[in-house]
Amino acid sequence: MPDQHAKKKALLEETPVKKSPRPVKLKPLREVLTGLITKIKRKDDYGFFLRPVDPAQVPGYAEAVPRPMDFGTMTIKVEKGRYRSLEEFSSDFQLVIANAKTFNPPGTIYHSEASRIETWGAEHIAKAAGQVIEYETDWNIEIERDEDIHVEGEDEDAAGLAQDPRRLRADPRL
Repeated sequence: MPDQHAKKKALLEETPVKKSPRPVKLKPLREVLTGLITKIKRKDDYGFFLRPVDPAQVPGYAEAVPRPMDFGTMTIKVEKGRYRSLEEFSSDFQLVIANAKTFNPPGTIYHSEASRIETWGAEHIAKAAGQVIEYETDWNIEIERDEDIHVEGEDEDAAGLAQDPRRLRADPRL
């Protein structure tokens, strides 16, 4: 018996212990998108896609590209909370790339840079999908203005605020 016990002990010592993977820390969409757009802009080594193309300086662009998009515009949309999902962000990212590849023929630096950034960006956007907190943000809450909810005959205090017994009162202990 001691021989079997020694064999088991030796086997256990030889078997590498697998570490459990670190749990992924979920983050709000805006935080994830802010990090992504910052990194994507850093990948644009020449700054080709940081600002909207000026059609006055680039003849034919407006005709060839019906829906312009750039990383600067995407940054503003992130800051203003205009993206409701990672998919919307990814769609704009792909639009920047598609526009660059449509207007600039293969072999040009613009086309090759768009391809390089596309490869990097697609990989990082896919990784980010596992970090975003998924929750519904479109609650469609209607906010009524004070003048819309005034009820005739309500008593008003000196500040002009309606005194309504149905109103919640503050807890005096607070």
